[in-house]
Amino acid sequence: MIRKVINKISGGDFSEIDYMNFVLEASASSARFDSVVEHEGDSRYITRGVIHSMLVMPFGSGKTSLFVSVKEAISAHDISFPGLIGTITKEGELIESEVMKAAGKILIIDEFQKLSIDVRNAMNSILEYPHVYTRTLGYRIRNRVVKRGKYYRVVAKRDSNMFEIYSRFSCIAGGMYVNTRKTISKAWFSRFIPIRMHPSVDWYEKLSRGEKIIFINPKLRELKFEFNNYLDFHSIYWDLIKSSDILKYFSARPEERGYLVRCLQDLVRLSAFVASLDNSAEINDEYMVSLSVLPNILASYIFSDLDEVDMCILNKWPNLNQTELASEFGLTQAAISTRIRVLKEEGLLGLKTGIFDKLKKIIASRT
Repeated sequence: MIRKVINKISGGDFSEIDYMNFVLEASASSARFDSVVEHEGDSRYITRGVIHSMLVMPFGSGKTSLFVSVKEAISAHDISFPGLIGTITKEGELIESEVMKAAGKILIIDEFQKLSIDVRNAMNSILEYPHVYTRTLGYRIRNRVVKRGKYYRVVAKRDSNMFEIYSRFSCIAGGMYVNTRKTISKAWFSRFIPIRMHPSVDWYEKLSRGEKIIFINPKLRELKFEFNNYLDFHSIYWDLIKSSDILKYFSARPEERGYLVRCLQDLVRLSAFVASLDNSAEINDEYMVSLSVLPNILASYIFSDLDEVDMCILNKWPNLNQTELASEFGLTQAAISTRIRVLKEEGLLGLKTGIFDKLKKIIASRT
C-alpha cells in the first residue's frame, strides 16, 4: 500500500489522504531510527531519525479507532506528569511511565490538547535528539536507580535529586483542533509533522460502511542514516521557499521563522523513511520524494488554527461578498466581518490556499 502512495507522491499526483497515509506510516515505522548524519564537504549536522506526526481531524472522523488498531503502539491513557514521563520516590522506587513502555515503539497520544504545560515541556526534550529529559526533584533519593532497555535508560544517583530519562520512540498525537494562540505552543506543535484534515461527506460514508481509509502498518527497522549530498537538498529546499509566496508569511513573522528549519529536517527524515523501505541507511536523490509533500506540510502548519468557515473565506473572498458568505454558513454578516478582519490582521487573507498548488507545480518542474 505505502509503495503505491509513494509512487503517487513521486509523480506529484497525490491526494490529502495519500499525504496523511504517507506521513503516518513514516512516523510509525521510524520508532527505532537512530540519527541522521547530514554532511557534504566540511559541513556536518546531526538530527533525529524518528518522525513525529500530529493528526488534527473533527470528532467522529475515525481517529480513535485508527489509533487502537496500530501495532507496536502504546496509548497514553494517563496523561499526568508521573504517568507519562515517570518519576522516582524518595526511597528510590521507580514509577514506570508510558514513555518507558513506548521505547522502540509508537507512543500515541489522543486528545493532545489535554496535556498540561509541564508535560509538554518535558516531552519537547524527549522528542528531540538525543531524547533525554532531566528533572530536578524536590527531595534527595536514598537509593541509586539504574534501569535500562534497548531503547531507554533511567538513572538517578543516591543522595541526588536529579532524575534523568532517555527514551527513543515515535509519537503520533491526535486531536480535534489546534490553537497555537492559547493552548498549544508553537514549540510543541513544531515537533510534529502536521496533518490537518476536514474529511468530505464521502469520507464519512466510507467510514460508516466499515471501509478502511487510513493505513498504518509500521515496518520497524533500526537504522542510522547518512545523507552525503545534504547540501544539494538544502539548496533546493531554500530555493523553493524563497521563490514562493510562502516567504511573505514567514517574513512577517520573525518568531516563526525557525519552523522553516524544522520543516527542512522533517523532509530529511521522510526521505530517510523512504530509504529504509529498501533497507538502505544512505539517503540519495532517489529517496528525495519528500520534497513533494512540502506544500501539504506548510499548509497544515500555517492554517492549523482555522476552521471550515475561515478556510472558506480564504478561498472565496472577495468573489463572494459578506452577505453570501453569511448565508452559506448560516452566520450573521457581523460574524463574517469579524472573521475577515482577524484574517486580514494576521496576514492570512492574502495567503490563499491556491498558492500551495502553485508551489506543487514549481516542485514538480524542478525535481
